[in-house]
Amino acid sequence: MLASDLSANTRNALNKTISFFEKSLGINFIELHVPKLKSIMQIWASMMNNGESSQKTFGKLLSDFKPDQEVSILMELLKTILGIQKMHTLPALGYAIFQRIKLQKPKHYIDLGIQIKNELKNILGK
Repeated sequence: MLASDLSANTRNALNKTISFFEKSLGINFIELHVPKLKSIMQIWASMMNNGESSQKTFGKLLSDFKPDQEVSILMELLKTILGIQKMHTLPALGYAIFQRIKLQKPKHYIDLGIQIKNELKNILGK
């Protein structure tokens, strides 16, 4: 999983925020545990590509779809880190890198994402 426990300061700020909303708006918060979310990166990536490989990669999009040209993502990432490139954001370059990873069972993860969505709809109601 790509998440870590909350620091004491963050947990304290979160508790204060919850308390504020409970008192001022009369909202009751409940803590949800959704174990299926441990696969959120695979779900997100599978849904972004609709479970399919595409010739229109994000790296190609970053090159403005110039014929037979794709941005050198690693070079752009290095330029971004060094502060000498302003064309592409770090999240865009991260997605372009992530898109190159061949996902195992994308249909499974799309179905899992739909299940999570339905579970949350049932919990939250209208």
